[in-house]
Amino acid sequence: MKISVIIPAYNAAKEMKETISSIEAGNTKTAYEIIVVDDGSHDETPAICQALATEDAHLRILSQPNQGPAAARENGIRAATGDYLLFCDSDDRFLPGALDCIATLAEGQDLLIFGYNLVRDGVSTPYRVPDGTLQTRDAWRARLGELYGANMLNQVWGKAFRKEILTGIHFPDVFWGEDRLFLFEVLEKAETIRITSECFYDYIQRPDSLISRFLDDKPEICQRIACRMRDLALAKDALTEETLAVFSYMYQKSLLSCLANLFAPSCALSYREKRAYTKKVLRRENPFPGAPAMPDGGTAYRLSALVLKTKSVSLNLFLARGIAFVSRVAPTLFFRAKHALNSQQKGE
Repeated sequence: MKISVIIPAYNAAKEMKETISSIEAGNTKTAYEIIVVDDGSHDETPAICQALATEDAHLRILSQPNQGPAAARENGIRAATGDYLLFCDSDDRFLPGALDCIATLAEGQDLLIFGYNLVRDGVSTPYRVPDGTLQTRDAWRARLGELYGANMLNQVWGKAFRKEILTGIHFPDVFWGEDRLFLFEVLEKAETIRITSECFYDYIQRPDSLISRFLDDKPEICQRIACRMRDLALAKDALTEETLAVFSYMYQKSLLSCLANLFAPSCALSYREKRAYTKKVLRRENPFPGAPAMPDGGTAYRLSALVLKTKSVSLNLFLARGIAFVSRVAPTLFFRAKHALNSQQKGE
């Protein structure tokens, strides 16, 4: 078996050497290649990668005009020669020996989903779900709520894809949520999936990533993601009350994120425009009407859900401003509230 690791890179000169080294560390049995796709960087990323490639036969460098990580990954997929594909962000890390372990676990599977560590301020928080080999679509659909609620379906890293299964699947042309929508297409097609609770990847969360930049069409993408998850579960009668509660929880969190982003530095809307935007968000059709409450979502979530339910523009703007404020002045508290469900799943 050969593994291809695809890394989109944009102005990543400070991180590239360490990221590439982490992929290679401790792997002694697995054939692999590392494909770095430079996405029109303006710093020393291309030069550093080219210098590394002259000394490393595993490393290949591709270049493209700046088009974003989705286009870079598409180019990497086309160039890959491995039997299985992994994705890695340019500022994240693989754990030592990860490729050897992943190769063993992925053998014979369409998709391997493995755990990861969210590393923030030097503190590592594992994200994982119990092991399982899901040999039928009914089997993996039954675990959709568990996987989604544990933040295991939000990103393309943390997975090993059999290359053939990606034929005809492409990243959508959006600036947020493209990983999830891509994964849903893979899940639709996959016949066999293995889940391991072992963590092989460190996701390095930066302080400025707690509140994302403002995107005008983010609510539409949130709706699209929620409906896609619902339809995946409905296709095999897997939309149980528990799964419905998780999907509704994740959707409401995404709406709160949209509103909080109104108070991000990147949002140039006037107060009147923010009110109009909020009204539009609150009037969106609920993909999960009548969903039961998520008891493990935490106090902050339950209070926020009550405010969302009022449909009051003023109350929700007040809530959004508060979320944005807490994320800046008390990021640890904000992080705990945002990830309350994951903490509950781990028994913390």
